[in-house]
Amino acid sequence: MLETGEEAGRDVLRIYGFSFEFPAEASLEFKPKFKREEGELAVKVPGGRVFLTWGDIRSLTKSVATVEGHAGYGIERLKKSVKGKVSVLEHSTRDVNGHQAVYNRMSAETKAGVFRAGVDVQEAWSLHLHCDRTGRYFIVSAALSQRNRETQERMATVLMGSLKCH
Repeated sequence: MLETGEEAGRDVLRIYGFSFEFPAEASLEFKPKFKREEGELAVKVPGGRVFLTWGDIRSLTKSVATVEGHAGYGIERLKKSVKGKVSVLEHSTRDVNGHQAVYNRMSAETKAGVFRAGVDVQEAWSLHLHCDRTGRYFIVSAALSQRNRETQERMATVLMGSLKCH
């Protein structure tokens, strides 16, 4: 169900027992075959997007069974997928809907340009949350480009700050 948010310029998506706010000018794109137990969606504006992924906590392996382990696994996956240097700029815990969530802000340096002589720096944000009450995990993630950084940062901040898992 989609409804207008309390703050001007925001909408609220309530689905499968969780909800979040997003900028009214954004569109939502659901991954095919999403369902109550697991899924992924993208909040999109021209030039940027923020992802929300959810799934069953019981599907996680022992190494990522805790929210801290899950967030650490996300950092390691980014390091393996980026051909360049990845630095953790911030690693902190936040209270989200009564749960401890782990926030990561990372910087990835990759080769850029026609001859790969330059360096392109991009930031990636993630917020990992485990909800014992619903038995689900949630991940909010975004890769912030320099071109549309302000818009993406605002979207990610709104979504992370308004996520309600139950």
